Amino acid sequence: MIQECKKLLETGQGIINITHAVDVNRVFKVDYHDHDFYEILYFISGSVSHIMEGGSYLLRPGDLIIIPPNKLHQVVVDNAAVPYDRYVLWFSGNLVQLLSSTESGLEECLLRFHSGNRLVPVPEVQREVLRAMLDRLLENPWVEKIGGKCLFGELMAAISRLYFEDSGGLKQAYCIQNQLICAVLQFISEKLTGRISLDDLSARFFMSKFHLCREFKKHMGLTIHQYVIQKRLMKAKRQIAAGESLTQVYADCGFGDYSSFWRQFTAEFGMTPRDYQDWSKSQM
Repeated sequence: MIQECKKLLETGQGIINITHAVDVNRVFKVDYHDHDFYEILYFISGSVSHIMEGGSYLLRPGDLIIIPPNKLHQVVVDNAAVPYDRYVLWFSGNLVQLLSSTESGLEECLLRFHSGNRLVPVPEVQREVLRAMLDRLLENPWVEKIGGKCLFGELMAAISRLYFEDSGGLKQAYCIQNQLICAVLQFISEKLTGRISLDDLSARFFMSKFHLCREFKKHMGLTIHQYVIQKRLMKAKRQIAAGESLTQVYADCGFGDYSSFWRQFTAEFGMTPRDYQDWSKSQM
Protein backbone atom coordinates (compact mmCIF):
# COMPACT_ATOMS: atom_id res chain seq x y z
CA MET A 1 0.00 0.00 0.00
CA ILE A 2 2.85 2.38 0.81
CA GLN A 3 4.52 1.58 -2.51
CA GLU A 4 1.23 2.35 -4.29
CA CYS A 5 0.97 5.66 -2.48
CA LYS A 6 4.60 6.47 -3.25
CA LYS A 7 4.01 5.94 -6.96
CA LEU A 8 0.96 8.20 -6.86
CA LEU A 9 2.86 10.87 -4.99
CA GLU A 10 5.70 10.76 -7.52
CA THR A 11 3.42 11.04 -10.53
CA GLY A 12 0.52 13.10 -9.23
CA GLN A 13 2.09 16.34 -7.97
CA GLY A 14 1.08 15.91 -4.37
CA ILE A 15 -1.76 13.40 -4.59
CA ILE A 16 -2.93 12.26 -1.18
CA ASN A 17 -4.25 8.94 0.03
CA ILE A 18 -6.39 8.31 3.09
CA THR A 19 -7.58 5.14 4.80
CA HIS A 20 -9.69 4.27 7.84
CA ALA A 21 -8.64 0.95 9.38
CA VAL A 22 -9.63 -1.07 12.43
CA ASP A 23 -7.64 -4.05 13.75
CA VAL A 24 -9.56 -6.32 16.13
CA ASN A 25 -8.13 -9.02 18.43
CA ARG A 26 -4.57 -8.43 17.25
CA VAL A 27 -1.34 -7.76 19.08
CA PHE A 28 1.39 -6.78 16.64
CA LYS A 29 4.41 -4.62 15.98
CA VAL A 30 5.10 -2.85 12.69
CA ASP A 31 8.80 -2.96 11.82
CA TYR A 32 10.74 0.28 11.76
CA HIS A 33 10.31 1.98 8.40
CA ASP A 34 10.31 5.38 6.75
CA HIS A 35 8.91 6.97 3.59
CA ASP A 36 9.50 10.12 1.58
CA PHE A 37 6.05 11.63 2.15
CA TYR A 38 4.18 12.93 5.19
CA GLU A 39 1.94 10.67 7.25
CA ILE A 40 -0.77 11.79 9.65
CA LEU A 41 -2.27 9.22 12.00
CA TYR A 42 -5.48 10.19 13.81
CA PHE A 43 -5.95 7.81 16.72
CA ILE A 44 -9.49 6.73 17.69
CA SER A 45 -8.93 3.80 20.07
CA GLY A 46 -6.53 1.03 21.05
CA SER A 47 -3.55 0.29 23.27
CA VAL A 48 -0.79 1.68 21.07
CA SER A 49 2.69 3.16 21.34
CA HIS A 50 4.19 5.08 18.46
CA ILE A 51 7.98 5.18 18.52
CA MET A 52 9.71 7.77 16.39
CA GLU A 53 13.20 9.20 16.23
CA GLY A 54 13.59 11.19 19.42
CA GLY A 55 10.40 10.21 21.22
CA SER A 56 7.94 7.52 22.23
CA TYR A 57 4.26 8.51 22.13
CA LEU A 58 1.68 6.72 24.26
CA LEU A 59 -1.41 7.38 22.17
CA ARG A 60 -4.77 8.36 23.65
CA PRO A 61 -8.10 8.79 21.84
CA GLY A 62 -8.09 12.00 19.82
CA ASP A 63 -4.32 12.18 19.33
CA LEU A 64 -2.86 13.21 15.99
CA ILE A 65 0.67 12.07 15.14
CA ILE A 66 2.47 13.79 12.26
CA ILE A 67 5.39 11.84 10.77
CA PRO A 68 7.68 13.89 8.50
CA PRO A 69 9.45 12.29 5.52
CA ASN A 70 12.46 10.05 6.14
CA LYS A 71 11.86 9.58 9.87
CA LEU A 72 12.13 6.01 11.14
CA HIS A 73 9.03 5.06 13.10
CA GLN A 74 7.27 2.03 14.52
CA VAL A 75 3.81 1.19 15.85
CA VAL A 76 3.36 -1.29 18.71
CA VAL A 77 -0.11 -2.65 19.58
CA ASP A 78 0.14 -4.42 22.94
CA ASN A 79 -3.46 -5.21 23.90
CA ALA A 80 -5.89 -7.10 21.68
CA ALA A 81 -8.90 -6.37 23.89
CA VAL A 82 -9.30 -2.83 22.50
CA PRO A 83 -9.72 -2.39 18.71
CA TYR A 84 -6.94 -0.37 17.08
CA ASP A 85 -9.00 2.22 15.21
CA ARG A 86 -7.29 4.99 13.22
CA TYR A 87 -7.28 7.17 10.14
CA VAL A 88 -4.05 7.38 8.13
CA LEU A 89 -3.39 10.19 5.67
CA TRP A 90 -0.44 10.35 3.23
CA PHE A 91 0.60 13.42 1.27
CA SER A 92 3.70 15.09 -0.17
CA GLY A 93 5.17 18.39 0.94
CA ASN A 94 4.57 20.03 -2.43
CA LEU A 95 0.82 19.71 -1.90
CA VAL A 96 1.11 21.99 1.12
CA GLN A 97 3.25 24.40 -0.90
CA LEU A 98 0.45 24.59 -3.47
CA LEU A 99 -1.94 25.60 -0.71
CA SER A 100 0.40 27.90 1.21
CA SER A 101 -0.63 31.04 -0.63
CA THR A 102 -4.19 30.72 0.61
CA GLU A 103 -3.81 28.63 3.77
CA SER A 104 -1.39 30.59 5.95
CA GLY A 105 0.62 28.74 8.53
CA LEU A 106 0.64 25.30 6.89
CA GLU A 107 4.29 25.27 5.85
CA GLU A 108 5.42 26.66 9.19
CA CYS A 109 3.38 24.02 10.98
CA LEU A 110 4.98 21.18 9.02
CA LEU A 111 8.47 22.63 9.48
CA ARG A 112 7.97 22.53 13.24
CA PHE A 113 7.06 18.86 13.08
CA HIS A 114 10.51 18.13 11.63
CA SER A 115 12.31 19.32 14.75
CA GLY A 116 9.75 19.56 17.52
CA ASN A 117 7.06 17.48 19.18
CA ARG A 118 4.93 15.68 16.60
CA LEU A 119 1.85 15.06 18.69
CA VAL A 120 -1.31 17.16 18.46
CA PRO A 121 -3.90 16.27 21.13
CA VAL A 122 -7.37 17.13 19.81
CA PRO A 123 -9.79 18.50 22.45
CA GLU A 124 -12.82 16.29 22.92
CA VAL A 125 -15.25 18.96 21.71
CA GLN A 126 -13.46 19.10 18.34
CA ARG A 127 -12.92 15.39 17.71
CA GLU A 128 -16.19 14.74 15.90
CA VAL A 129 -15.62 17.78 13.68
CA LEU A 130 -12.16 16.55 12.72
CA ARG A 131 -13.45 13.04 12.13
CA ALA A 132 -16.20 14.41 9.88
CA MET A 133 -13.53 16.19 7.81
CA LEU A 134 -11.61 12.93 7.44
CA ASP A 135 -14.76 11.04 6.44
CA ARG A 136 -15.50 13.66 3.79
CA LEU A 137 -11.97 13.33 2.49
CA LEU A 138 -12.40 9.54 2.37
CA GLU A 139 -15.27 10.08 -0.03
CA ASN A 140 -13.21 12.38 -2.26
CA PRO A 141 -9.52 11.60 -1.55
CA TRP A 142 -7.77 12.77 -4.73
CA VAL A 143 -6.90 16.41 -5.16
CA GLU A 144 -7.48 16.14 -8.92
CA LYS A 145 -11.17 15.58 -8.27
CA ILE A 146 -13.47 18.53 -7.68
CA GLY A 147 -13.37 19.55 -4.05
CA GLY A 148 -10.49 17.30 -3.03
CA LYS A 149 -7.98 20.14 -2.78
CA CYS A 150 -10.38 22.29 -0.79
CA LEU A 151 -11.13 19.47 1.64
CA PHE A 152 -7.44 18.81 2.21
CA GLY A 153 -6.74 22.53 2.72
CA GLU A 154 -9.58 22.76 5.23
CA LEU A 155 -8.25 19.76 7.16
CA MET A 156 -4.67 21.02 7.25
CA ALA A 157 -5.79 24.49 8.35
CA ALA A 158 -7.70 22.88 11.24
CA ILE A 159 -4.64 20.84 12.25
CA SER A 160 -2.44 23.95 12.11
CA ARG A 161 -4.82 25.81 14.43
CA LEU A 162 -4.85 22.90 16.88
CA TYR A 163 -1.06 22.77 16.89
CA PHE A 164 -0.49 26.47 17.45
CA GLU A 165 -3.28 26.84 20.01
CA ASP A 166 -2.05 24.01 22.24
CA SER A 167 0.03 25.27 25.15
CA GLY A 168 2.41 22.31 25.02
CA GLY A 169 1.38 20.84 28.37
CA LEU A 170 -0.65 18.01 26.89
CA LYS A 171 2.11 17.20 24.43
CA GLN A 172 4.61 16.75 27.22
CA ALA A 173 2.22 14.53 29.16
CA TYR A 174 1.84 12.13 26.26
CA CYS A 175 5.42 12.04 24.99
CA ILE A 176 8.48 10.42 26.53
CA GLN A 177 11.53 12.19 25.18
CA ASN A 178 15.18 11.97 26.12
CA GLN A 179 17.50 14.83 25.24
CA LEU A 180 20.52 12.55 25.21
CA ILE A 181 18.92 10.21 22.68
CA CYS A 182 17.80 13.17 20.55
CA ALA A 183 21.40 14.41 20.51
CA VAL A 184 22.74 10.95 19.62
CA LEU A 185 20.24 10.65 16.76
CA GLN A 186 21.25 14.06 15.43
CA PHE A 187 24.94 13.13 15.60
CA ILE A 188 24.33 9.84 13.79
CA SER A 189 22.34 11.63 11.10
CA GLU A 190 25.19 14.09 10.50
CA LYS A 191 27.84 11.34 10.39
CA LEU A 192 25.84 8.71 8.51
CA THR A 193 28.16 8.59 5.50
CA GLY A 194 31.29 8.07 7.61
CA ARG A 195 32.50 5.80 10.37
CA ILE A 196 30.35 5.67 13.52
CA SER A 197 31.75 3.66 16.40
CA LEU A 198 30.46 3.07 19.90
CA ASP A 199 33.78 4.36 21.28
CA ASP A 200 33.29 7.64 19.39
CA LEU A 201 29.74 8.03 20.68
CA SER A 202 30.80 7.23 24.25
CA ALA A 203 33.55 9.86 24.14
CA ARG A 204 31.32 12.41 22.43
CA PHE A 205 28.55 12.20 25.03
CA PHE A 206 30.73 11.53 28.11
CA MET A 207 28.98 8.31 28.97
CA SER A 208 29.97 4.69 29.34
CA LYS A 209 29.24 2.47 26.36
CA PHE A 210 27.06 0.21 28.53
CA HIS A 211 24.84 3.04 29.79
CA LEU A 212 24.59 4.65 26.35
CA CYS A 213 23.56 1.35 24.72
CA ARG A 214 21.01 0.64 27.45
CA GLU A 215 19.41 4.10 27.19
CA PHE A 216 19.31 3.96 23.40
CA LYS A 217 17.67 0.53 23.33
CA LYS A 218 15.14 1.58 25.98
CA HIS A 219 13.98 4.62 24.02
CA MET A 220 14.34 3.41 20.44
CA GLY A 221 13.71 -0.33 20.68
CA LEU A 222 16.83 -0.91 18.57
CA THR A 223 20.52 -1.18 19.32
CA ILE A 224 22.70 1.67 18.07
CA HIS A 225 24.18 -0.62 15.42
CA GLN A 226 20.73 -1.71 14.22
CA TYR A 227 19.58 1.90 14.02
CA VAL A 228 22.62 3.02 12.01
CA ILE A 229 22.16 0.15 9.55
CA GLN A 230 18.43 0.92 9.20
CA LYS A 231 19.12 4.59 8.48
CA ARG A 232 21.80 3.73 5.94
CA LEU A 233 19.61 1.16 4.18
CA MET A 234 16.65 3.55 3.97
CA LYS A 235 18.92 6.25 2.55
CA ALA A 236 20.34 3.75 0.04
CA LYS A 237 16.86 2.71 -1.03
CA ARG A 238 15.86 6.31 -1.72
CA GLN A 239 19.02 7.00 -3.72
CA ILE A 240 18.59 3.86 -5.83
CA ALA A 241 14.98 4.82 -6.55
CA ALA A 242 16.24 8.27 -7.58
CA GLY A 243 18.46 6.65 -10.23
CA GLU A 244 21.92 6.86 -8.64
CA SER A 245 24.49 4.17 -9.45
CA LEU A 246 24.90 1.31 -6.97
CA THR A 247 28.61 2.08 -6.61
CA GLN A 248 27.85 5.65 -5.64
CA VAL A 249 25.03 4.62 -3.34
CA TYR A 250 26.93 2.22 -1.11
CA ALA A 251 29.80 4.70 -0.73
CA ASP A 252 27.46 7.61 0.04
CA CYS A 253 25.58 5.60 2.64
CA GLY A 254 28.59 4.66 4.75
CA PHE A 255 28.97 0.97 3.84
CA GLY A 256 32.57 -0.19 3.91
CA ASP A 257 32.30 -2.39 0.81
CA TYR A 258 29.75 -3.50 -1.76
CA SER A 259 29.47 -7.07 -0.47
CA SER A 260 28.44 -5.85 2.99
CA PHE A 261 25.93 -3.45 1.41
CA TRP A 262 24.54 -6.19 -0.86
CA ARG A 263 24.14 -8.64 2.01
CA GLN A 264 22.39 -6.21 4.37
CA PHE A 265 20.16 -4.67 1.69
CA THR A 266 19.01 -8.10 0.51
CA ALA A 267 18.31 -9.30 4.05
CA GLU A 268 16.27 -6.17 4.86
CA PHE A 269 14.22 -5.77 1.67
CA GLY A 270 14.07 -9.29 0.25
CA MET A 271 15.70 -8.35 -3.04
CA THR A 272 19.20 -7.45 -4.19
CA PRO A 273 20.14 -3.80 -4.82
CA ARG A 274 20.26 -4.57 -8.56
CA ASP A 275 16.80 -6.14 -8.50
CA TYR A 276 15.44 -3.15 -6.59
CA GLN A 277 17.07 -0.79 -9.09
CA ASP A 278 15.39 -2.65 -11.98
CA TRP A 279 12.05 -2.66 -10.16
CA SER A 280 12.28 1.10 -9.45
CA LYS A 281 12.92 1.82 -13.13
CA SER A 282 9.88 -0.24 -14.12
CA GLN A 283 7.68 1.90 -11.82
CA MET A 284 8.59 5.17 -13.53
